[in-house]
Amino acid sequence: MAPPGISDTDRRRWVEALTELHASRQWRAELRRHGWTDVFATGRAFESYLARQDAQVAGLVRRLGRR
Repeated sequence: MAPPGISDTDRRRWVEALTELHASRQWRAELRRHGWTDVFATGRAFESYLARQDAQVAGLVRRLGRR
């Protein structure tokens, strides 16, 4: 996540930094230690995930509003 209007340069820097962190031995160890599911995504994959989440939440809000 980043603030609206982030520059392409800053976006690339963050994606690169977080991708490097994600690939680190230390992060892999934390995933195992906590039993976390690895769902790291960037770019279009992350955009698609957010769109699906938005649609699910919007559907839930509509259903709740009908009660």
